[in-house]
Amino acid sequence: MTTTEAETYRREILGYCYRYFGCIAEAEDATQETMLRAWRARDGAEFGGRSSLRTWLYSIATHVCLDMTRAPQRSR
Repeated sequence: MTTTEAETYRREILGYCYRYFGCIAEAEDATQETMLRAWRARDGAEFGGRSSLRTWLYSIATHVCLDMTRAPQRSR
């Protein structure tokens, strides 16, 4: 994954996270965490090219949103 590829999907992931949380601040946090996890795993076995980059990023975003929802410090 290159920086250009990540930026291509950043807005799309932000919208996805916003629909999940209904709060732009939390959506931005989730988007940033999604991109960070993807960047760290970009050369690892997690992606491996088994799916499209878009599908992989959405999967990460879903897990980030769920993790943030479960976090005890989350005030909702």
